[in-house]
Amino acid sequence: MREAIFILLFSLQLAVLLPALARHEQPDSFVQAGDDFMRAGRYQDAIIKYSKAIRLDKGNSKLYQMRADAKGQLRNVKGAIADLTKAISLNPNDPDAYGARAHAYESLHKNKQAMKDLNSLLSLQPDVGPHLLWRADLAARLGYSQQVISDCDQAINRGLSRDQLAKLYSLRAGAYKKLGKKREYAQEQAKYDSLVPKSLVGTTPDWSERKHSAQ
Repeated sequence: MREAIFILLFSLQLAVLLPALARHEQPDSFVQAGDDFMRAGRYQDAIIKYSKAIRLDKGNSKLYQMRADAKGQLRNVKGAIADLTKAISLNPNDPDAYGARAHAYESLHKNKQAMKDLNSLLSLQPDVGPHLLWRADLAARLGYSQQVISDCDQAINRGLSRDQLAKLYSLRAGAYKKLGKKREYAQEQAKYDSLVPKSLVGTTPDWSERKHSAQ
């Protein structure tokens, strides 16, 4: 009789505890904890929490992007690329993943891989001015002068800021210079000069020839 009562009480305790444990093991709880750690700058702790969320929801591409962000904060760029590659395999139509991986490749100076991701990003978001300008900048570093001009032409009426427009004219000027088009170069340089303070005219580096710093 006592054994039967014990089993009954134990079963009742399990009925109460198991739902609570199940709620505690939901991916969202780990994601929230990971987000809190990210805001606090505790990136390794965030990785641990996002990893636990991934174990519970392996098909969620956004979780891999979150963990990639945390790894990137710790300068684990190769680890971030691995997570972003997994995210893209799960959702090949997510522009954010391509953009993040392009940044990661740039930080490793793997510009051709970054260009592939930028092409994918722009196939999904073709009319975003800053993305076009980003690709033009990358194309300049790869020596693709015609693509620089094409991307700048497309970006110019896409709501760029004053600084972005100045960069656009500098990129386009550099491309025309490399192509030996002196008149076009002079025109673009004059547009650039009109957008920067007079004290800086002639001192701004040529965007088409500068080395790209790590992101």
